[in-house]
Amino acid sequence: PGTGGVAVRLLDAQGARLASTSTAPDGSYAFDGLGAGSYGLRFTAPIGTRFTTSGAGTDREVDSDADPTGLVATFRLADGDDPRLRPVTTGDPVTAADLIDRSIDAGLTALPAGLAVAATARPVGSTGPFTATAQAPRGAAFQVHVVVTNTGEAPLTEVAVTDLDGAGCARAIGDLAAGATETYDCTGTVTPAKD
Repeated sequence: PGTGGVAVRLLDAQGARLASTSTAPDGSYAFDGLGAGSYGLRFTAPIGTRFTTSGAGTDREVDSDADPTGLVATFRLADGDDPRLRPVTTGDPVTAADLIDRSIDAGLTALPAGLAVAATARPVGSTGPFTATAQAPRGAAFQVHVVVTNTGEAPLTEVAVTDLDGAGCARAIGDLAAGATETYDCTGTVTPAKD
C-alpha cells in the first residue's frame, strides 16, 4: 500500500530541483513529458516515518529506491527501448507521456514510539532529594516529582499523565519531541495507606 501526501522532487543530474509534486492517496506520482536524460528524485518522509533500506528485495517493482535520506540515485531515461517503461493506462496522472516508469519508489516505515514516565517522591516539607523509595512514618504525606520522556524517534502529540495516585498529579503535557523530557512536581500529596 502506498502513502499519500509524500513530497517528491525531480532533480537534474547535478541535484538541482526541476519540479515538485506529492503522491496520490495510493502512493503514485508522476512527472510528465520528460525527455531522455539523467534525473534524480528526493522524497520527504512524513512526520513519524522514515525510509526503509534501499534496494531490499528481489522485485524491482516493489523495492525501495530511496536511501535513508530520501534521495534516489541518479538514473537515466533512455531514448528508444527502456525496459523500465510501461504503456500509460487510464488513471495515470500524465497527459504528454506515452510511457511511464512505475518502479522508482520509496519505502516508508513508522518510527518507533516510546514513552517513559518516572515518579519519585519525598515526604512533604522535606528539602531532601526526590527518590524512588522515599520513606517516612506511616500516615506521612509525600510530594511527587514526575519525569516524562519521549524515548522514541517520533514526536508525540497529546501526551498526558493520567494514572498517578497524587492529587494534582494528572497533567496534560501536549507535544513532546523525540528525545525530549518534561518534568513537573505534583501540586498535591500522596498519603500511603500502609507502611
